[in-house]
Amino acid sequence: MVKIDRSLLHNSLSYINANSKREKNEALVGQVEDGVLRLWQPGFVRVWDAIDVEESEPIFFTVECDKFTKIVNACTSSIISMSAKDSKLHISFGKSRIRLPFLESVEDSISPPPSVVSRILVGSDFIGALSSGLNFLAKTEHAPVLTCYSVAPLSSGILRVTASDAMKVFVADLEYDDAQSFEAFLLPRECGMLMTKIFSRAKQISIGLTERGILVLSEEGSDRVLVTPPFNGEYPDMSRLVDATSDKFFRVNKKELQKMLQLIDITSDMKQVRFSRVNGSIALFATKSQIETDLVLSSVEVFKEFEDINFNAEFLGACVTAIDGTEVLISNANEKMKAYRLENEERSESYTLVQALSS
Repeated sequence: MVKIDRSLLHNSLSYINANSKREKNEALVGQVEDGVLRLWQPGFVRVWDAIDVEESEPIFFTVECDKFTKIVNACTSSIISMSAKDSKLHISFGKSRIRLPFLESVEDSISPPPSVVSRILVGSDFIGALSSGLNFLAKTEHAPVLTCYSVAPLSSGILRVTASDAMKVFVADLEYDDAQSFEAFLLPRECGMLMTKIFSRAKQISIGLTERGILVLSEEGSDRVLVTPPFNGEYPDMSRLVDATSDKFFRVNKKELQKMLQLIDITSDMKQVRFSRVNGSIALFATKSQIETDLVLSSVEVFKEFEDINFNAEFLGACVTAIDGTEVLISNANEKMKAYRLENEERSESYTLVQALSS
């Protein structure tokens, strides 16, 4: 018989169920040994977790993850008991008992996560970068590498996270523990999304690579581990979108600009916005709108004269949202390609790029 805190088990199962690549009837493998319940789930993204149990005897089981999770969630006591008998997992709480049938399995023990040949430590800002860059990833497979984040060493102790769908770009330059070197890799969207869920409170995350190039990701000091094959491919060089020099155009309050773009979205039939200099300020005009508007930015500082600029309002809105802070500085990034850079000057470790539309 094994006695376990239901809230700890619920928390562990929530982590495992966050796996977006998990099949509906995926198996969950559990093993109790030396006072610890170890859980493992195979699949495209493999996950491991471990929790202490109050009283234990060695047991091993393979059950349907969804059913087991729902049963644990519905149990009415804070402590539940488990035992294995007659190819069933016996789950007891209060005066009640549920017998969950085992699934067929070729496993008779839980293998540990694979060993890594290189490893780096990143901070919580890495998870923040994945979260901010999520809306910049391509949503279709027209360019498969663009459905992934690019993670690459930029200089000693600095790595660059890039996300792009070819129309807009998110870039974050972050510090990392450079005691070991690492090769650039592509992080699949599903794995990045999973990391933002399960490592949202982690202070340090370990990113390791095996000899075969498999990614091993874990919270430092925790038993929670996820393993995924990286995406193979060559990521485009986004630095070509940024000229060696650039000109600042204007700085604007982030919230005001977001509200203005929201009004453009409501009033424009084509979801396009034009920025124009008007009487020393900047006005926003909706393209092909049947609703008359006079939208003028009030909290804006203009640095240089510029010709009218047209943007896709949705793309520009995503770029503004990803900027951390209260102000957004807009500069030209590449005059030839009509690329513009958005950033907060006080937090220049991350920025976004967006291409203008033809006039």
